[in-house]
Formats: sequence, C-alpha cells, structure tokens
Amino acid sequence: MPLKNSLKKQTRAVLALIALSLLILFPIESFAYETLVKGLGLFSLAARSDENIIRAELCLEKENGEKILFDAYDGYIPKGLVRHDLDLDGHDELIVLISFSSYDELLPLFYTLKSGTPEKIPFILNEADPENNWCKELYIANYQGKPAIHAQQKLIYHDYGPPLLIASKILAYENGKIVLKDSRLSSGNHFNIIMNKAAYAMLSGDPALSAQLYEQAIAASSGEITPEIFAEMLIQQAEASAFSFNFQRAMELYEKIVLELPEEDCVEKAQSELEFLNANMDNLNALKTYYEIARSNKTGKTDSAKLALDEALTSLKGNKLYDRLLMQKCDFLISSGKIEEALQLCQQLIAEYPETALFDNVQNLIEELQIIKTSSDSL
Repeated sequence: MPLKNSLKKQTRAVLALIALSLLILFPIESFAYETLVKGLGLFSLAARSDENIIRAELCLEKENGEKILFDAYDGYIPKGLVRHDLDLDGHDELIVLISFSSYDELLPLFYTLKSGTPEKIPFILNEADPENNWCKELYIANYQGKPAIHAQQKLIYHDYGPPLLIASKILAYENGKIVLKDSRLSSGNHFNIIMNKAAYAMLSGDPALSAQLYEQAIAASSGEITPEIFAEMLIQQAEASAFSFNFQRAMELYEKIVLELPEEDCVEKAQSELEFLNANMDNLNALKTYYEIARSNKTGKTDSAKLALDEALTSLKGNKLYDRLLMQKCDFLISSGKIEEALQLCQQLIAEYPETALFDNVQNLIEELQIIKTSSDSL
C-alpha cells in the first residue's frame, strides 16, 4: 500500500496551544495580523473574499497612505503575522502564518525586509518531504544565545494513531538562508509511532533502518492490529528490504503476505514482486541497479535517479529486466509532464515486450495517458 500523504485534512480548528505559545513568546503587537515596521510602514495580513475565492493578503500601508499588495495566498486564511530580527542584523524579518479553515496546522512563510520590500526566503522544514512545511506549532525562542525558529511537525505517513509521531525542529536564519540546527523525533512504543519512524527513515534514504523499524512495529503491535495493518507493515518492510538489497528477506515477506493474508488488497502486488525477485536472483547486478534507481527517486534524488536510469538503459539493453527500466522511464516522463513521450514509450514497451508481466499495468496506463492527451489537445 502506498504511504499516506503527510498533509491530511483535519476536522478541528487551529490548536489554541499554537496561539497561546505565540502570545507568550511575542509582544501583542508582533503577534497581531498587522505590525508596524519602522521606516517602511504598517504590514497587514488579512482575509479577502472575491467571487467565492477566499485568500489571505499581505499588504503594506506606507506612511504617506499608499497601500501595496505584496503577496496573496488563494484558498488560505490568515493565522498570524510575526516581526522579528532573526539574524540580529538590525533588520526585521516577517513570518506569515496561514492555514486552511479545516486544518489544525500552520503553514509558515518567511520574508526578509532588508531591501525595503518583502522578499521570500526559501524554507524547507522536512528534508525527507520538502513539499511539506506544515507544522502544528511554531514560535521564536533563543537557541545557543541567538533567535531561532522552533517548529513541531506531525509526521503522518501511516494514520493509525494516536499517538502521533512528532518531529521537533530548530532552525536559524543565517547568511540569507534558513538552516536546520537540530531535529528530534518523539519517542514511544506504540506501533503507529514506530511505523511512521520507519516511513520517515525510508524517505530519508535509510531503507535498512526502515526495514528494522517496520519489524519492531510488528513486534510492538501485540496482536492489536487488523490484517490490513499487518499487511501494510509487511509490504512496506519487504519494499525497504529490497531497497537495501536484502532480496532474500524481501521474498520471505512477500511470500508471507501471499500465504497468510490472501484476502488483502496488497496480495496481488506481493505476488508480482515475489515473482519478479525470484526471476532475477541470477541477475543481481541489474537488480541492484533497478532498485537503486527506485530508491533514489523515492527519496527525492530525482536528478541522480534519472542519470542512473539513462546509463542503465544503455548498459543493460537486452537484459531481462529491461522492460522494468522502460517503465521507470515512463514514470519519469509522466512526472515531468511529458505525456506524449510517455505514451509513445508505453506503446513501445508493449510492442517490444508483449509477454511482459507489466502488460496489464502498461495497457491501463496507455488508456489513462490517451485520455489526458485528448483533454490537453482540446484546450
């Protein structure tokens, strides 16, 4: 089963604890939705509604009364505007806090005011999941004698809690960049915490640790889990084992799913992966290359994955897993928005490998790509 997206809709309003922590750590005028910056004017973060579109707007009212719109965040509502000199250079930075009305988390955005106008500062809270900058709590407090950004983030890749896995991050603004100073994961013996640690380890590029943690999660479950959760643990552990080139262990786990959990949705995938590994145990160098590419792609190292794949498509031409490499190429083309090229490659794959075990998957993909292409052509 795929890992669940870490950005999940919540049903509660923004936690009162977030507001309370910010109120304690900031003066009232800094926490408000407007803040005065000496020499520039009054910055405000306010909600606007236009033709049923809700958005938050960051504006500046200059001392002469002129109003300027600097940024707008469609679909978001304002949750706070913080002014603080993060690098102690005499110039304040702005922290914009926005959210969705149905989320209990905050999305922070950072701006430097050094040039006299707000300029966005690049910011990555979670290196293992760079698209996820949502946090359950954010505040400014000293760290090693200097101001630092303290953020807590829920890591929800498997949603079988509470309890939840929480990452506590400390970041600092130095030389025009926001850099990570410290990162810690919450502790706990509940299987949901351990499963999410396993998923985090995989995304962080440590599949061997991920496999160990999934095994610990199974041991920690103490029979309290459903067959569905057990199957998810096993298939994720099997994938992590394969990504760390422990192919024998991966096959054992896939076989366990097939034999002991035949009613679960993932059994077809387990059977397919088991057959693939069995068929390539005499093809280990190519097999390792295939999984190395998959691992790099899964952990966000897309450029190195593409480079390794291009090399493999040349060096492994004629290899019995070449159809799998072509499928990886299709996936890269799709993720790059090159739908027509992906469609052509899928059709080539079917034509050159009519007996491929991927036939049904590729055929379904061709149909989906044709629909996308037709829709795109009609625009």
